Amino acid sequence: MRPAVWQHIFLIAAFFFTIAIAPSIAQAQISPSTTQASSASAEPEDNFAPALFVVAILFILVVLLVVGVGLAIGVASIALFAALILLGVVSTSVLVGVHRRRFESGAKALLIQLAAVGGAIAGAVAFWITAWMLHLNWQTLTIVAGGGTAGLVVGVVVGLALNSVWIRVRAWIISRRPGHAFEVVQR
Repeated sequence: MRPAVWQHIFLIAAFFFTIAIAPSIAQAQISPSTTQASSASAEPEDNFAPALFVVAILFILVVLLVVGVGLAIGVASIALFAALILLGVVSTSVLVGVHRRRFESGAKALLIQLAAVGGAIAGAVAFWITAWMLHLNWQTLTIVAGGGTAGLVVGVVVGLALNSVWIRVRAWIISRRPGHAFEVVQR
């Protein structure tokens, strides 16, 4: 549904809620001295209005439905966005490996890209938390762009460092195996 339809549904529900609550408000505004004489001989009232209760329950259900639909759309959008990023990273890594005809090149590209994406997200979140904790008046664009850029640079550096460590660990593992005395070539 379009957003305007939800606004109309909310306004209609608010209208019916107001109509249902109006008699209770009018009754509450009557002075206690006039109702004391007439209700002295009668049994006490509990002021329960079934119509008001039904409209209140319907209003709450509509609000919960709208909130639930909004949350579901938000979670689905975030999941789709993450899946598209992951698909792009994996497909680019496969293309690099196919182009260079080496599995190691594709794995290196995957490692660096995952570190870069993770660093960009972590940098943006870190900047957001820093701005919130220090009560900085930064705009959202400044927080996301600055944090994302800093995180991207740090992520690429960490990815390259992890790749270097992996190359050394792999060379050490290969050198420890008996009968495999070939060198590891780094490109």
